[in-house]
Amino acid sequence: MDATPVEEPIGQIPEEQLQKVAAEQLNENIEERNEHIKTIKKWLEDNNYTKLNDYRSILMFLRVSKFDHEKTKKRLASYLDLLQNSPYFFEWIDPRSPNMDYLIDSGVYATIQYNTMTGTKISIYRPSTTDSASTFEEMLNLGRLFTETAILDNQTQIMGIDFISDMSNFGFWHLRHYTPSVIILYVKYMNTIPCRVKGLHLLHMPAVFRGLLSIAKLFLSKKLRNRIHIHSDCKSLHNFIHPDSLPEEFGGTAGPITKYIASNKEMILKTSSYLQSISVNYDSN
Repeated sequence: MDATPVEEPIGQIPEEQLQKVAAEQLNENIEERNEHIKTIKKWLEDNNYTKLNDYRSILMFLRVSKFDHEKTKKRLASYLDLLQNSPYFFEWIDPRSPNMDYLIDSGVYATIQYNTMTGTKISIYRPSTTDSASTFEEMLNLGRLFTETAILDNQTQIMGIDFISDMSNFGFWHLRHYTPSVIILYVKYMNTIPCRVKGLHLLHMPAVFRGLLSIAKLFLSKKLRNRIHIHSDCKSLHNFIHPDSLPEEFGGTAGPITKYIASNKEMILKTSSYLQSISVNYDSN
């Protein structure tokens, strides 16, 4: 594995410009931000919610809801109810465990830099890089940890994420796990996470997966349905994400995915205490 340190991310936006975008697109007022957070925190306490009641979690939900308190409360309640009722997806699996470490090193998930066309973070999923050595539950949980880690980034909260799923060599081992119930669970998660999903890019999607996509669309919000893009090749993907922001595996010039594995692992381990606190089977007291 190439552990070469990652340089300053391409596409990083200056803080002053980010604050301007947050004000114009998310209705964020820095001077009033703390009062908004106090209001939502009190609502969480009054409703006996013990998770996601810290400053940064509440700010993420306020931002994705454009500081509308009712929308923030609804999204928080939906997320917390999903967390409580779906241990299959939210159960804490230590990223330091051998199988999870193996998955991280495989590059099945990778958080790259920012899209120079939009300023969004780029998150990549490549299921064909894994095999039956790891369980599907571990792979699913790791994807959640990658997403939850990515959205802790200030620019990502404001500008959003472009998700890329490369379905090349998508085999039976993968397909048999993507049951309708798993697809629906993942869609519910996408509808409730405090994240501005700016694009869902499906690359080299096999025909057999189209039926599952049809099921997923039934449960996705209209906004997310409109942000699904199916690509038969990388050239099509480049219409949305500039090649200078993509790794070599996607026809880009930003180096191989292995270049990002070390920094991805470091970030997940660095934030593991927070990630553990928002998972199931963990008592913060």
